[in-house]
Amino acid sequence: MPDVLKTLLLNPPSFENFDGGASSRWPATREIESYWYPVWLTYPAGMIPGSRLLDASPAKVNWQQTVEIAKNYEFLVLFTSTVGFDSDVKLIRKIKEANPSMKIAFVGPHGHIKPDDNQIVLCHHPFPSLLVRAHSPCNCSG
Repeated sequence: MPDVLKTLLLNPPSFENFDGGASSRWPATREIESYWYPVWLTYPAGMIPGSRLLDASPAKVNWQQTVEIAKNYEFLVLFTSTVGFDSDVKLIRKIKEANPSMKIAFVGPHGHIKPDDNQIVLCHHPFPSLLVRAHSPCNCSG
């Protein structure tokens, strides 16, 4: 069996008092709190031995706690969206400061919707290591 990087699959934390917003991380509140489970990350989590899936918002894990958790991993697969893209870039800056050798992959709809934004991030920052544009649960396992 080939060596596998210790992998964290992350549905990142959102803003304070986020209530689930149908999984979009949209800045709206409702009377109830409900989250869609990130099935798009569960598939690779099930295929990558020893990986961890962190669904930060419903677990009440903030960005500081996320940075601490990420210190223990070699590879981060971060689900990003257009709505949360800027905060996700800020988060991975902090993660890279804490764990400079970590490899980071952005997955999610933003890579398809705004490929130019991703090119700017890839060209002008030391992260992410890669961007998954063909959204498939198997892309991060090979």
